[in-house]
Amino acid sequence: MISTEQSTNIETGISATKRTLDYLRKAIASSSPSTSLQQRVTALENTGSISISGIQGSLASLVVAELSSTLQRPVIIIGNQEALDIYDNDLKLLLDPGSVTSVADELSPSLCRLKHARQGIILAEPDDFRTALKNPDILDSRLFQLQVDDEPGYSNLIGFLEENGFKRKEFVHDEGDYSTRGSIIDIYPFGADDALRIEFFGDTVTSVRTFDINSQRSKSTISSYPLAGNFLQNAQEDEQESWHLADYISSNTVIFIDNELMFAAGEQGQELSSTLEAYATIAINRHGKGDIDFASTPQENTNATQQLPSTGTAKEILTSHRHRRKIPTPTFHCLLQGFQKTVRGTSLSSLSAALKKKWMNFPNSSPMKSTLHTRARNHFQL
Repeated sequence: MISTEQSTNIETGISATKRTLDYLRKAIASSSPSTSLQQRVTALENTGSISISGIQGSLASLVVAELSSTLQRPVIIIGNQEALDIYDNDLKLLLDPGSVTSVADELSPSLCRLKHARQGIILAEPDDFRTALKNPDILDSRLFQLQVDDEPGYSNLIGFLEENGFKRKEFVHDEGDYSTRGSIIDIYPFGADDALRIEFFGDTVTSVRTFDINSQRSKSTISSYPLAGNFLQNAQEDEQESWHLADYISSNTVIFIDNELMFAAGEQGQELSSTLEAYATIAINRHGKGDIDFASTPQENTNATQQLPSTGTAKEILTSHRHRRKIPTPTFHCLLQGFQKTVRGTSLSSLSAALKKKWMNFPNSSPMKSTLHTRARNHFQL
């Protein structure tokens, strides 16, 4: 149970973080390179390319966030998994988390945003463009709008689920599962973080809630939800033609390539180059000077001369990092909790290096502490 004092500290931390981020966004928006980039992208309309350089750290995320907000167009960020993880964490702090989706994890919402040219950011690896998808022309027929007090029909929703790749189960456990219990339908949508519980009175939706599939407890109440079917093309389907991510991209989409050289050198990048010529494209030149130079420099490594411990318990290593980096107490205990169990297949020296690299610079706010804990547990398979 969180005490009043702890709750106040968390709210204060979140408020301070938000003020800092707002200041950074305003500073970036008013800078000469950012203003020039927005003007150049607007002038490009829907085709052409711009190379930018002098991008370090999270500056790329700030630039993309400002572009998305100003242009009010969909933006696809193309990069490797490590880069996309950083964008995902940064952008969900800078923007409404719901405006950022990943093709790999949230395919259906990403495709809907692209097809309908809705403002937002889509994260994609080059290989995501190879995935075989269903015909984009039938996208709207694979959407079912759930709205409290509307009358979509109980049996109509069941029919939609059966026709669009959902599987009936006793309980929902994975994406694409659904179950029924009287007037209640539980659904785990494709690309969703949580399952949905829809309650009907006759054919009228009386309640839509998200819930935890393990505890079955409700998490939040929502008034509407755009339920999407499975857009992946099954191997068993007898399709004479297959479609791909590029077929869903609307003409006003902006393409943002995280690393121009790495993208051009990759096999999939070479294949995509001709396709992406049809869109306004921004590429980061990380090895030279681009059309627009932001002239930022790498942050100094304050730990470069410090010897990090390579042996000891997880607590000892974390404590050492805590003193060196002045980690706030709540964040320290959150990290420590995630490493109380045995670290499988990971040496303590690797653990120390990973901690230094990935988690020591995050602000002490409640959402970030949750991310720290989750990613630490997943990375080390605790």
